[in-house]
Amino acid sequence: TTPLIALDDVVTATAGSTRTIAVLANDRVFQGTLATAQVQLPTEPITGTAVAEADGTITYSAPPTATGEDAFEYIVCSGEDLCESATVLVTLLSPANAATDLIPQSYLPFVQR
Repeated sequence: TTPLIALDDVVTATAGSTRTIAVLANDRVFQGTLATAQVQLPTEPITGTAVAEADGTITYSAPPTATGEDAFEYIVCSGEDLCESATVLVTLLSPANAATDLIPQSYLPFVQR
């Protein structure tokens, strides 16, 4: 068995926004604890910026006019010097597309006039 497993993350972000990504939330360690894990960023995202925080999260900032997808790799190391890498895929939404309807269009009630 692998003592540390880092799993890929998929998130959305609105163009021009900043969000915190809890990349450790889906990662697993079989020896030790993720409480002492360190997150590192070996490369920058393709279009945005990312900063590894001391609490194990990553702060991601999307460019103001970006849409489409962005991606970056992170490395997590446990206190026992076990390291594993994973990818974060960010779907970038324009501000106009960020709001979503709570009722899908196909389920809107019929209104008589």
